[in-house]
Amino acid sequence: MRQVIIVEGSNYCGKTTITDLLKQQITGAIVLETHDYYHKHILLESSHLVKNLVSQDDFKNINQIALEKAENYINKRNEIVYDVVEKLPYDNIIIERSFLTQMVYRHLLFDNKDHKDLKQLIEKYVFYNAKLILVTASSETLKKRICFDNPKLLLRKASHIPYHLNTTDILIKKNTLYNYYFDRLENIQKYKIDTTTIDIENLTQKVLDIIK
Repeated sequence: MRQVIIVEGSNYCGKTTITDLLKQQITGAIVLETHDYYHKHILLESSHLVKNLVSQDDFKNINQIALEKAENYINKRNEIVYDVVEKLPYDNIIIERSFLTQMVYRHLLFDNKDHKDLKQLIEKYVFYNAKLILVTASSETLKKRICFDNPKLLLRKASHIPYHLNTTDILIKKNTLYNYYFDRLENIQKYKIDTTTIDIENLTQKVLDIIK
């Protein structure tokens, strides 16, 4: 039986760990990764008032035209990803980030809490019996993890790329929003994995319980 699994969650929650465990347990799974919410290149190109997008205040200066372009970009990308899922000749597909991330970033960056336009996309995944996994962790755990000089952070520093929206307060708020919207989703099969205590054996068993 075909499995479509969507893995969602904020930075430092352990999405990579869970995705790696899924790949270990599901032979030949294809992983589709989507990032850039909201597409910074389009936003910067279309909004001459904003030179960089690092803080929440920067995003408040985005003009409506730029925001509409970014929305169109993401919605089109959602359609393409779903088309790929439909057409790929593989039994197991893992998607990193999808509609839940779009909800969170809309709310976080633009205080937009209206997500009615995502209903059709969610219903398509429900039709496919997709399984939604939210990876989360406690606020105290996130505070500890952001202090580590992890490879991604070091790479961004070396390349002088702003590590936007990853202050401790923003990370905790993002994680809260992920849980908020996840808890309110209906119909879709959903599972929450808390990585506050990283016990690989325990996490592996949770993954096995989901994919069985």
